[in-house]
Amino acid sequence: MALRSVTIVLVALIFIASLSPQVTPSHAEKGSPYNYTITVPAVQEPDLTGILIKVDVEITPGGSGQVEVEAGGSVDDTTRYSLMQAAAIGALLAGYDWRMFDYRFVFENTSSIAGPSASAAAATSIYLALTRSPLLRTFSDNVTMTGAISPTGLYSAIGGVQSKCSAAASGGRIFLYPLANYRAVILGCNTTYYSIPGPFSVIEVLSGLKSNTSLFKIPMPKEFNTTMINASRYMRGEALKVLSTINATSLGGNASSLYSTVLEAVNESNATEQSHPYISASRAFYALYNAFYLEYLVSYLAPQGVQEGLLDKISREADSLLENLTMLEENLSMLPQEGSAYYIEFLGIAYARIASAEAELNQIDKLASVSPLGAISSLAYAKARIYSIKSWLWSALSVKGLEPYLSKGQVKSLASYAGDYAHIASDYSISIARYMIDMYKNEVDVALLERAIETLEATIAKGDSYIAKGNYIAALGFYREALSQSMNNIFSVVISNQSDREMIYKGYLDEITKLYNYEAESLLWRGLPPGLAPAYMDYAYYLWEKGQYETAVNIARSGLSSTLIWYLYLIIANSGTHQMTGEQTVEIPVPTHNMPSGGLEAVLAGLLGFAIAYAIVSILYQRALRSALY
Repeated sequence: MALRSVTIVLVALIFIASLSPQVTPSHAEKGSPYNYTITVPAVQEPDLTGILIKVDVEITPGGSGQVEVEAGGSVDDTTRYSLMQAAAIGALLAGYDWRMFDYRFVFENTSSIAGPSASAAAATSIYLALTRSPLLRTFSDNVTMTGAISPTGLYSAIGGVQSKCSAAASGGRIFLYPLANYRAVILGCNTTYYSIPGPFSVIEVLSGLKSNTSLFKIPMPKEFNTTMINASRYMRGEALKVLSTINATSLGGNASSLYSTVLEAVNESNATEQSHPYISASRAFYALYNAFYLEYLVSYLAPQGVQEGLLDKISREADSLLENLTMLEENLSMLPQEGSAYYIEFLGIAYARIASAEAELNQIDKLASVSPLGAISSLAYAKARIYSIKSWLWSALSVKGLEPYLSKGQVKSLASYAGDYAHIASDYSISIARYMIDMYKNEVDVALLERAIETLEATIAKGDSYIAKGNYIAALGFYREALSQSMNNIFSVVISNQSDREMIYKGYLDEITKLYNYEAESLLWRGLPPGLAPAYMDYAYYLWEKGQYETAVNIARSGLSSTLIWYLYLIIANSGTHQMTGEQTVEIPVPTHNMPSGGLEAVLAGLLGFAIAYAIVSILYQRALRSALY
């Protein structure tokens, strides 16, 4: 394929690399373990000095995905869950079902370990090991790396950068740390160091080669585009109806600004209707959300401030909206459990939007007690979601007969794979939230973290309940939402150096693009679509051009999570490890298993594929994301 072509120079480089001595592990015998050592920096208490810790890694083929972590003393849950996430994403990026192996991590010369900062190094090394890359030797012998892995493979921010870099210098090693922690100069650190957004950028540093970061553009079905145009017109019309009931001349302050915001979003939706139908629908949704927000403000707030009985009004309205969502859910559950891949995708999104709205409403009483305006915003969001869910239903029905067609058994497998991965991501996310509460209770919003934990636990439980009921598309939707919550509630880009803001976000957008290109091309190579991700990625780049850098990265990350769901299916359905449901799965080859030089070929032949700090999303952040994500 054109996207896999390389220049004569790269061919020569691949040939030279293939002659390099192979690092351990040995692949001579089937079932023999992969053994190697990585080095991670840590901050030692109580003096907060940096130290280097060697971690012996053993990957045993023929396993079931078990992760064993050993140290001289205690190992906290966050470390264990972070290494489970590292094993899963590292194996997946290498083209393997992570459950084909068992993993053992032994932290040498340390009494106890806590936190997730070894997980980025672990994930990267597993990818290099399973793709048989000679770069693993360089990584093992010359590099020390810190960072927390995200469920999609990005690197999240950590603490103690200066101390860890000093430790790397003392050990004569190159220091790699997350791009979110970027510093132009790390004072007192006399070694080579790089800030890295994800695994493919690590490979660029180790190989000395740069990859192509141009977006692999994929058209969405014409039926989808037509439905998005219709949905745009529908929601714009509803937003303008709301405005027609409000006297604009009497508005002031925030209400007046909202009125203008609605009109601006309506105009932007109109302008993008033909060229970017999904973007048009997203802007129409944003217009509708703000119109409902304005409507609630005018209705619930007296000129002099908060009306008496506001909390009761909010609670009653939340109950009413929940009833509407329940009715929508019941109607969706009567639809067929098989259809085209796009039908499964879009109907799953309808359920995911229900999950998103329910999550807002189920927390609204707690939110209203501390932030009535935040609660009103949540009401408006949930009400607008009801309209958008209908349009996702229209989209699903419009593409039901397209190819490829998935049977109910295949959809069950897809939902099962998504559920297994969503459980890993949510356990990891929840463990980090609890870690933050325990370690930084005076520095974080404990109530907000606790609400995030409760919401995520409820979402994943609902996915499990739908699996038990045999509604696999609904389960897929709720698992998708749990995966999104795992990323958006925990892994948000936090930048301390605002002067480098654009550069840092661009680094993450480029890394997401590499991951997306890699996964999407693998899917298309064997006839599976990458879900809604092409529309998300188009939107992310549209927002980037408008200077909305943070929102662009978050939208791109949502697109990557959509692609990841299908990529899971591609990998696992071909691994031979999954339990069949009595029906054939579509035949999809694993993209890297049979390549002569494994992942190195994928890296050097264009690097087609392939953080986020721990911050719970504030009301302002939630509104910014809603401004984009439809």
